[in-house]
Amino acid sequence: MSDSKIYSIGLISSLTGVKEATLRKWESRYGYPDPQRSDSGRRYYSQTHLNNLISIKEQVDTGIPIRKAIKNLKKNILPGQVNDDRSFNGRKAYAVALEGLKAHDLELCKSELRKMLNKGDLIECVEQVLAPMMVEVGECWYRGEISPYQEHCISSLLELALIEASMKKRVTRRGKNILLTTPYGELHTLGLSLLEIVLASIGGRCLNIGGGLSFQEVCKAVHAYSIEIVCISVSLYCKPRITHQYLAELRASLPEQVALWVGGQGINLMKSLPAGVTYCATVGEAADLYSSLPNYNRPPVK
Repeated sequence: MSDSKIYSIGLISSLTGVKEATLRKWESRYGYPDPQRSDSGRRYYSQTHLNNLISIKEQVDTGIPIRKAIKNLKKNILPGQVNDDRSFNGRKAYAVALEGLKAHDLELCKSELRKMLNKGDLIECVEQVLAPMMVEVGECWYRGEISPYQEHCISSLLELALIEASMKKRVTRRGKNILLTTPYGELHTLGLSLLEIVLASIGGRCLNIGGGLSFQEVCKAVHAYSIEIVCISVSLYCKPRITHQYLAELRASLPEQVALWVGGQGINLMKSLPAGVTYCATVGEAADLYSSLPNYNRPPVK
């Protein structure tokens, strides 16, 4: 090591306040910290590691996602500099897009959606700006501020913008084969598009088959395309009991080695999930879970 001082994982944990298990998870999922190993596999950290981990911990304690804190570190952004105007600009574009929708100005709405997707961190944009925006669109419809056709218009515009962005950000290297769909009869598929662009940007080979198919048809697609992960988006329109039954039947019919992940606001209405089903609360959690899988090759931080 270039630094004169070296620390064990236990000592680093004590000095930074970060649990040993958390340090290992960060290393596995995000590639940092990157300690040297002894012949027996023991981790040893440098003084630079200690200083950087203290900086990361400070950022995480203020509410900054760990993914972004590590990216800030790799870009040499100090804790006091992280509150730049990217999130503010995203929120501004979000507000302008909604105003454009209400004023029937679809060109303005389309332009602002593109701005959101073309600037800043993609996962952060989807998780912190686009997903909340679509929740607000639903609430605007519920309050009578927009009509159902306007809700469909912005959903369609966003899906087109997501397709455009995915073509620019898709990683070409070999990744896991992922199938995206919704429960039987569920035709709200925007959540699939949001997840597809995020997973594709980190190497996932996504097949979005839309929504509403029976579990038998999903299983046929899994076998036909050698799918390794099935992702199900559950909206608030899904009935909890029927969704639980669908997931249980799908899990029982899928090969054991095929993972089944679920997400979406509709999951919050369910009392429990069938055994063998993994819940991802956000697209960021799904991205983290994908990145932690065995044989995952982490793309370079840009």
